[in-house]
Amino acid sequence: METSGNETAASHAKGIFYGIGVGPGDPELITVKALKTMERCDVFAFPQSMDGAKTTAFDIAKAAAPEITRKELLPLSLPMSRDPQLLETYQQKAAEEIIARLVTGKNVAFLTLGDSSIYSTFGYLRRLVQDAGCASETIPGIPSFCAAAAVLGEDLVIGSGALHIIPVSGPQVDDVLNLSGTRVLMKAGKDAREIMKKVETRKPGKNPLTICGVANCGLENERVWKNLDELNKAPPDTDYFTLFLIKDETPPDSGAA
Repeated sequence: METSGNETAASHAKGIFYGIGVGPGDPELITVKALKTMERCDVFAFPQSMDGAKTTAFDIAKAAAPEITRKELLPLSLPMSRDPQLLETYQQKAAEEIIARLVTGKNVAFLTLGDSSIYSTFGYLRRLVQDAGCASETIPGIPSFCAAAAVLGEDLVIGSGALHIIPVSGPQVDDVLNLSGTRVLMKAGKDAREIMKKVETRKPGKNPLTICGVANCGLENERVWKNLDELNKAPPDTDYFTLFLIKDETPPDSGAA
């Protein structure tokens, strides 16, 4: 269990804040531990789009455990933005809502897509909750890139190969392509065409690359591209939940079995 360093005896009467990863989309990928943890939660907090129309993590959890709809529901407006001040404002407001329930002794689940420790808002909320003297626990989930590799029939890594998990909003694409091993490019939707072009027009002398991708893995609108030809025929749109797997092409004379 993760707790704040200054936990007092009084905090034992407070509820526990659980970050529950519900997987990438398929309700059957929710872990047994996640389902058991939901049973002892009194409140279910989850992100919703700013217009209130999308509650993806909650919808996945509800499909696996319909009984959670009988509990207290706490939708939270948490915008997808690169503005740190805006994000901090909404995260603080969400944490206050959560803490208000924890201090009454209620256990609060925060439902998050994929795994709770990978690019999840739970990490920010957990720190604020802990600063308020409340305890937290992280319940891991299956991350989207593991589910995508399964859908594609691809190994993420074998042997001593390296695995790089990179949000496209981070390093430059050229720097990423020059890494060795498998590169997982997360949140690639609006940069998809640029990434595809750079893979296709790789400079002579550079190791040729293979690329495949999945959008909305495990959801009803899932899309799968197994190679660059498929990507060029029907390129991804600007969907936020698009990821690419990019690998060094195995030389034909490598002797690999």
